[in-house]
Amino acid sequence: MRLFAPLYLSNECINNCRYCGFSRDNPILRVTLEVDEVVAEAQHLARQGFRQILLVAGEHPKFVSRDYLAECVRALAPDGVAVLNADDARVTGMARDMEPDAARMKKAAGAGYATATDLADYLVQKIGLPFREAHHITGRIVAVAEKEGVALSRLPLTTMKEIEPRLGEDVRSVLSPERSVKSRTSFGGTAPANVRREARKWLKRLEKTKPPGDRVAARARP
Repeated sequence: MRLFAPLYLSNECINNCRYCGFSRDNPILRVTLEVDEVVAEAQHLARQGFRQILLVAGEHPKFVSRDYLAECVRALAPDGVAVLNADDARVTGMARDMEPDAARMKKAAGAGYATATDLADYLVQKIGLPFREAHHITGRIVAVAEKEGVALSRLPLTTMKEIEPRLGEDVRSVLSPERSVKSRTSFGGTAPANVRREARKWLKRLEKTKPPGDRVAARARP
């Protein structure tokens, strides 16, 4: 068994998840450690006997950039950056040779009750439950759906209301994978508009790395 000690790099975040202490609307002091402070924290953990650490941070392109994370990894484990670069090369090769199966991907997205978190968010946002209680109620509803062998979106509302009577008909609007994907509109989210925007940006950047004679107009699906 391995125990990982969390090392908090930054609580800066642009997301507004109600259940997270880093949520951007929380009136808290925001801190991002300097790299030397990260090393000092890691050394303290090492003196306590920890040999594995988990780097924790919010999502913020300015304060928690890839370069910042790479600097932290380089300072803590010089070989780590080489591993990151090797991973980049492997992912590039995988993406180049990949042939997406849209139908299979859509089916897989709906498996395993992936929208359970959306249900918990609904209970927090629409009904005003604490996330701990929402998590418990969601677990009970998922257990019933699993027993019945149906997706959350196909579980009868009457069955769900036996567990939480305050659920409304609009709960179905958050239970499909398609709506779940579309609802992630914050930076780095999965909403189609976000993905298209990022695709255009990276296609343009990648195009600039090619020899002039090999360049073509970067296009992303509108």
